[in-house]
Amino acid sequence: MKAKKQLDPLDALLGQDSVLRNSILNPSRIEDSRKSALTTHIDNIVVDTVKPVDTGVWETGIQRGSWIIVEQYDDEQQARTGHDAWVEKIKKDPNTPLEDIHIFGE
Repeated sequence: MKAKKQLDPLDALLGQDSVLRNSILNPSRIEDSRKSALTTHIDNIVVDTVKPVDTGVWETGIQRGSWIIVEQYDDEQQARTGHDAWVEKIKKDPNTPLEDIHIFGE
């Protein structure tokens, strides 16, 4: 008997929106997501705001050793405003407390 719907083996194993799957099948997708990224270096700290392929939601991450995702936004304009605010906070106090928003439910 023939299946009513054929499944792509990668879909079955990794899911339609899997970052790994999309990286293999369309590597430029990750590069494209970085084109509108905002990245600011303050001494050894990085403030990075991007709409990554894994969540599809604008977010700001700050790297002081390890990455911490500190905020998410509804659109690019909010992301730009949020990015600028985080840059100013870090410039004023590089030891500003950072709270991980746990985007993966951790």
